[in-house]
Amino acid sequence: MRRVDIITNVPFWAAARGDASRIRALVAFLAPRTRLRVVLLVERVPPAARAVRSRMNVGGIEVDVVGVPSKTRARALTNLESVFREDPAVVALVEYAHLSWVLDVLPVDTRRFLDTHEIAHERNARFIAAGLPPPSALDEAAEYAVFEHYERVVLIQQEEAQRVAQRLGDERVLVAPHPVRILDTEIRDEARHIGFVGSSYPPNVQGLRWFLDTVWSRPDFAKAVFDVYGDVGRSMNPATLPSNVRCHGVVADLDAAYRTLDIAINPVHVGAGLKIKTVEAIGAGLPLVTTPEGARGVQDLAGEAFLLAPDAPTFAAHLTDLLSSRGRRHELSTAARAAAVARFSPEACFGPLLRAIETAA
Repeated sequence: MRRVDIITNVPFWAAARGDASRIRALVAFLAPRTRLRVVLLVERVPPAARAVRSRMNVGGIEVDVVGVPSKTRARALTNLESVFREDPAVVALVEYAHLSWVLDVLPVDTRRFLDTHEIAHERNARFIAAGLPPPSALDEAAEYAVFEHYERVVLIQQEEAQRVAQRLGDERVLVAPHPVRILDTEIRDEARHIGFVGSSYPPNVQGLRWFLDTVWSRPDFAKAVFDVYGDVGRSMNPATLPSNVRCHGVVADLDAAYRTLDIAINPVHVGAGLKIKTVEAIGAGLPLVTTPEGARGVQDLAGEAFLLAPDAPTFAAHLTDLLSSRGRRHELSTAARAAAVARFSPEACFGPLLRAIETAA
């Protein structure tokens, strides 16, 4: 098997973070199929250590992890050069464009793959339009200049891949959506619990506030419970929340949290790429209501595997209907699971990437 490095600074073991879920799923898929090593750029490795090697259990699979101090870029490059020289990889998969500076010390023969998750300059433009500070300074020209340093650029959904392929060519672009676990959530006779899972990512915070102000405040939901999981709940002032809103914070077992829910929502209005929490809810077989932004990348499943709500009245109407109709909840659940099996299995999502790794020169 080929040595593959995933290079990231994301704490991929963290729950309720879309980027962490994505990398964790990729690690779990590649670990038994390659000689995988996660090169983790961190600040908390002891200063005297060039690298700290350990084993981490990811989804029941033991993975090699090398923690590299990254408090200063100069030190990080020195330490990375030592790691790469000792055991060079056939393919290095860099997690997101902002870490492209690591290419300076990759061995010449290591093939360079970039996992983008989303097109950064498009996301930046949407943030600015929504009154949010852009996550990065990359504009279109700078981002495509970064892409030119890679043999393959991996996108998380087809529409974005097609746009990038128009510039780079089809042979340099791969699509790798996010795989999901299929959960045995129960469709109960009586629905009461509506839930949202999210990190403190600004679009999640903005979306949660929008939902609370424009949808949940309606009297239709007085007897329902809104369960919020993840760091996104920290943005809310507990003293001002209605009594039927419960912020659980980060939980160790997210699957167990999904099983407590009757309906899932994703109220985000800003972003790019594929919404991890949308496809995870689909995989959980939960009836889902989301916005056009929450449906980005899976719009064709709207009305079948989930319900689309372009505005607050439609969002509220969908939730009201789902709370009162077990039959409709069951229909959406069945269609969601079928879509997850067909489109979001690990092999369907990451198989093309694995084949590109196996055939890299």
